[in-house]
Amino acid sequence: MGNPNPSHSRGWPKTGEQLRELGYHSGSPATCKGCGKPILWASTPNGKMMPLTRLSSTLWQPHWIDCQAREQFKKRKEKSV
Repeated sequence: MGNPNPSHSRGWPKTGEQLRELGYHSGSPATCKGCGKPILWASTPNGKMMPLTRLSSTLWQPHWIDCQAREQFKKRKEKSV
């Protein structure tokens, strides 16, 4: 039987303190253009921007885990012929 919450299988959710220790930097609050939920843009340790969803006063997870419009934002890989 699989894990019903895929966020926990990858070590999410995380606290703000854990994210800072891992090298994430807090960014700007925003609204998801797909689903309309509030998000926080944070920079990852690799310098890429990642939308986060607040689960509680201390817990965060990547927004793509619960965004109903996530397919709209997936990058498509081009097939080489």
